Amino acid sequence: MTQSGYFLTVAGIPVLLERKPVKHLRIKVRPPEGRIQLSVPLQMSDDAVRKAVLSKINWIRKQRLHFSAQLRTLPLEYKDGEKIPFKGREYELTLIEQQGRSCVEVTEPRLIRLCVRPGSSRDARRKVMDDWYRRELKKTAAPLMGKWQQIMGVQAGEWRIKRMKTRWGSCNTRARRIWINLELIKLPVYLLEVIVVHELTHLLEPSHNKRFKTLMSRFLPDWQKRQKALKSHSPRPAKLP
Repeated sequence: MTQSGYFLTVAGIPVLLERKPVKHLRIKVRPPEGRIQLSVPLQMSDDAVRKAVLSKINWIRKQRLHFSAQLRTLPLEYKDGEKIPFKGREYELTLIEQQGRSCVEVTEPRLIRLCVRPGSSRDARRKVMDDWYRRELKKTAAPLMGKWQQIMGVQAGEWRIKRMKTRWGSCNTRARRIWINLELIKLPVYLLEVIVVHELTHLLEPSHNKRFKTLMSRFLPDWQKRQKALKSHSPRPAKLP
């Protein structure tokens, strides 16, 4: 019996539909990019297919998000056309080789220009991007730290930025020193904010006990929702502080 394949769009997602001599519709989310593939009974209408897919749309989106996170863990080459994350959005990278100082510029629509010396290695290009990420995170986090220290009535001795493998942030309560993960600049700012509040709260309560959770709920009522979203963005996932 012949099989046919064509695409339908359901909730803005392209879905490959393949009709087969099967009794029930089967939905598969294929790695690495999260392509949706359906095995559909021969007599099932397209409207019925759409309804079935919509009934599973939350599961489908969760699976696609999982594969998207896995793709983000692949090492970038920092070449033309690569997708570069910045503050929760993806930008297309334009690589420009030129004499003079290296630089990174955000342009529209959703473009990032990376200017490097001719023949620069991948590691050299990555360092230019990381230095820029660090400057941007510092500019973004500084007003958040100032805002929340005033609201919460606390004062950090200092705060710094570094790349951490398993945590989004950390707080040394004795030194009153806060560390923020460099990777947070790639995520939406509201996720950076929950880490700022989280670490500042440790200056009031060092442990993750009931009082800590009460304080977090007082300062940031939706903190649990934000931290749940943060887990879905984590490549490993990272361990929450």
